[in-house]
Amino acid sequence: MVNKLSQFLSSPKQQHCLAWKRLLRYLKGTVGLGLLFAHSPGGLSLTVYIDADHASCKVTKRSTSGLCVFLGKNLLVWGSRKQSVVARFVGEAEYRAVVQGVTEILWLKSLFFELGYPCAKIPVIWSDNLAAAKSIDENPVFHSRTKDIEIDVHFVREKVENRDVEIKYIPTLY
Repeated sequence: MVNKLSQFLSSPKQQHCLAWKRLLRYLKGTVGLGLLFAHSPGGLSLTVYIDADHASCKVTKRSTSGLCVFLGKNLLVWGSRKQSVVARFVGEAEYRAVVQGVTEILWLKSLFFELGYPCAKIPVIWSDNLAAAKSIDENPVFHSRTKDIEIDVHFVREKVENRDVEIKYIPTLY
């Protein structure tokens, strides 16, 4: 709901204000609730699940990226956002989601290091798109369909080669 409402911040209508009030009433009613973090043996381990919904916006045809970051077994960060450019094919949308996941992991690793808790294991990013998870990383040749994301590919490839992150494929189950 917050994601949808935030798209109308520059020019909200009455219906958006009503939705914001409803959201704030909900938050006020849940002030006493919280999240319980369970102990995870083996040190800090970060795992990210990413996905993209290709051309999901009916107006702009922009894709939506979503991610969930787990610290051990605990959900730490989650979110979704509309991608900044229109992806011409599903692999491009998925790869932009991978970049979002890598960026989030690097920030969290830096934060934990600053706090004195370096990550014990290489963080893993799980993607349900084989092209995003393996093919582009392993295939150094770019073709016309990937040249728009060439910088992102180099960024992710460098992080994988430096063992800052690991990207794995997870099949979608229906």
